[in-house]
Amino acid sequence: MEETPAAPRSWSDGARIAFLLLFAAGLHAWLMAHTTVAARDSIGYIRYALLLEAQPLSVALPKMDQHPGYPLALLAVSLPVRYFWGGTTCDALVFSAQLTSALAGVLLVVPMYYLGRLLFDRRVGFWAALLFQSLPVGAHIMGDALSEATFFLFLATTLLLAALALRDRSVLYWLLCGFCGSLAYLTRPEGALAIMATLAVLVGMQTARTIRWPARRFLACTAALLVGAGSLAAPYIVTIGHITAKPTPKKWIDGTGYEFPPEAALPMKATTSGALLAVWLPIEESHRTAHALYAVFVETVRAYQYVVWLPALLGLWWFRDRWRSDPGALVVLVYCLVHALVLWRMASVVGYVSERHALPLLLGGSFWAAAALVRIADGIVAAIARTSFGSTVSAWKPAATAALLLLATGFALPVTFKPLHANRVGHREAGRWLAEHAAPDDYIVDPYCWAHFYAGKVLREQAPPSTAIGASQWIVLEESHNPHARLLSLPEARHRAENATVVYRWTPNAGNRKDKAEEVVVYRMP
Repeated sequence: MEETPAAPRSWSDGARIAFLLLFAAGLHAWLMAHTTVAARDSIGYIRYALLLEAQPLSVALPKMDQHPGYPLALLAVSLPVRYFWGGTTCDALVFSAQLTSALAGVLLVVPMYYLGRLLFDRRVGFWAALLFQSLPVGAHIMGDALSEATFFLFLATTLLLAALALRDRSVLYWLLCGFCGSLAYLTRPEGALAIMATLAVLVGMQTARTIRWPARRFLACTAALLVGAGSLAAPYIVTIGHITAKPTPKKWIDGTGYEFPPEAALPMKATTSGALLAVWLPIEESHRTAHALYAVFVETVRAYQYVVWLPALLGLWWFRDRWRSDPGALVVLVYCLVHALVLWRMASVVGYVSERHALPLLLGGSFWAAAALVRIADGIVAAIARTSFGSTVSAWKPAATAALLLLATGFALPVTFKPLHANRVGHREAGRWLAEHAAPDDYIVDPYCWAHFYAGKVLREQAPPSTAIGASQWIVLEESHNPHARLLSLPEARHRAENATVVYRWTPNAGNRKDKAEEVVVYRMP
């Protein structure tokens, strides 16, 4: 895959990275400006950021069921935002959470570009980074107030440092790789898989005589990797007393799984709960393994926007020689395989997997998809150049190739630029109404979480408990056909609403109905 340099290497790299940064910044700015409400999980991250601000780490960390990397970054970003916003408000914290993800999502193009250039060439690095930013699932997740963008930044940097370390054998690279891997682990538990994949490739190389490292260099690099990985991960594990704080990994590690509500005990199906497609598995044990494999495959295909997985497979086949010649490529491949096995385990035990979980597979596969697309585009342009239009095409060969690649990477941009969570606007309006009408000591029963948050209840959770007597209860329910099987408190909320009075009803107008906004009702019970 040779390319004709049209400019000095430094300028070429700088121009490509500048374009990627501008594109990613524009995309994230658009998504931030067109987000109705943040994802439901973002409310938990905001809660943890406030907890980390109010209490020492040794006290706050054991109380959290998420890893602290993203909440800590959110807290750091929120300090100047809240200062200029005029105080701690719901909107300021949501903006801070999205801004944290946006900054990480924009910076992600740098390690992805250099990793693609290291594994293949500059063109592949450029198109892989652009492809990952452009596809809807990755763009929407990274544009939301979630931990993924921060995690992907650390993950891609870890894989880049691993590829450099395996190539240069520098102890410093190994130390930085372990340290960055520990940052990825502190953000999401699957960050540890990058360290495991790197270590597995390093140890595996020692079994081959032709590529075996000297024992002293091997031991020094291994020690540097482990020291870097343990520098942040070990204190965190000691503080919380577990390998991970997230309930899902803890459940599938011990094999207990979850007990789903009756709505979830259905044949395997796709659902749009939480505005993201996901696959629920049947609770029966029969065929659970096969169903789990199918679910992982389906969600991975969706993460690849249904078609991009095909060039990714072509790239894996066409450039299979790199698995043997480049250990860095092998690290990316091993990481994806291990992550796929983890998803299969999660799907078979927990019974649920979504596109969001498959995004690391998209990140790793983007390099091989881009390599295949570059080869296909070069082949198409070369074939046209041999026809009667050859002279014209030859003069515009770089532009023609770029146009084909832009079409291949940007075909889903209309979906990518859709507003985030526009169908949840009723919950935000109900929360703002409650902020004006509910007393500070009133109790809000909200299984969906948004109205509870926008009513300001999360902001007051770190305040001393109230001793008020006679507070009212407010119940928030959505009038929709979505069963919301993951909301385990929803049946109890519906039961309470049977003896309550309707005090507020938000009904979508003509503009909201096109976004499939649902009617939201607020009940009051003394």
